[in-house]
Amino acid sequence: MNKKLLTLAVAGAIVGGMGVAQADVTVYGKAHMSIDTTHVDKLGGYDGDTQFAVANNSSRLGVKFSEDLGGSFVKKAMGQYEATVTLDGDTGTTTGLFGGPIRNSFLGLETAGGSLLAGVHDTPMKLIGRAVELFPEQMGDARNLTDPDSAGNGTWDLRLNNVVAYVTPAMAGVQAVVAYSADTSGTNTAGDNNNNSAMSANVTYKGGPVYVGAAYEVHSLAAPTLSTQDDESAWRLAASGTFGMFKVIGLYQQSSNEDFTAGNDRSVWGLGAAMTLAEKHVVKAQYYKAASLDSSTTDDGADMYAVGYDYKFSKKTTGYVSYAKTMNDAGGDFSVNGGGKGDAIADGAAAIRGSELGGLAVGLWMDF
Repeated sequence: MNKKLLTLAVAGAIVGGMGVAQADVTVYGKAHMSIDTTHVDKLGGYDGDTQFAVANNSSRLGVKFSEDLGGSFVKKAMGQYEATVTLDGDTGTTTGLFGGPIRNSFLGLETAGGSLLAGVHDTPMKLIGRAVELFPEQMGDARNLTDPDSAGNGTWDLRLNNVVAYVTPAMAGVQAVVAYSADTSGTNTAGDNNNNSAMSANVTYKGGPVYVGAAYEVHSLAAPTLSTQDDESAWRLAASGTFGMFKVIGLYQQSSNEDFTAGNDRSVWGLGAAMTLAEKHVVKAQYYKAASLDSSTTDDGADMYAVGYDYKFSKKTTGYVSYAKTMNDAGGDFSVNGGGKGDAIADGAAAIRGSELGGLAVGLWMDF
């Protein structure tokens, strides 16, 4: 069944038999698989252990739907349902319609004054990081260093539940996004409303070959204890430029009170470049460094570099080879294949503290 027929079938399934006009429906997705090997050098723990995996890397399937409302101010109703597709058979613990965790899914309105939506969505902070990533969901994804907290949980590249977001119209290349999560837990239990909240906002500029973004995000606890802070926060700057065959990127991030612990402040920065030859061959590299927490008595940062080669079979299909290495300080416990990668070594694990982790992947992705 081709894409057009599949789209018609989904549209019919949504509104068939209801006797109403059909909304515009588009089926889309991304299939991304890789063959990975990872190695950890550490005395004890995973020392000397080389792991082989067939990895599903955030493969996804989604449905977008919209209806033209014809108003001069309220122009369109629009929505989306997207979930991870588990192409390797590993279902995980939280399942959506297509077998994996729910991704960006929402319902909203597009107006002359911007768009308003409610549902599940990436934070504006995450969006500007993704805009300058050279190794998305591959070995060496920047989220290995920008996202983990000291407990091994994602912090600054989140997809939050119970979100209401506003997107301004783009004016002279400038656009802003503001999002608020009324309840980040998403457990939907009695008395759970407004359990823990979050606010995230960004401002971006895109003009010709230049992209620049700035974001701020804060997470708030509904019931902090005597040993925790009310909130944790971070700000991020990101930029990229494409000049002929060359693309350069940069990112800087500063967090405060990570894990809601006073003094847990950390800076992370990264630089990268890519060169495209004959439109099909892309050679790329990036380097990221996470400083130690200001409150730590032991160095607990890390350095990570990644190198790779992409071959663009077409506009929708790309094959690649990528290699990355994370070098942890004595107290550092950052991974090398997190950030959307399947079969990842968990960051924050005591077994990788102070270790060097290397990973090689041969992969293929297809957008449809």
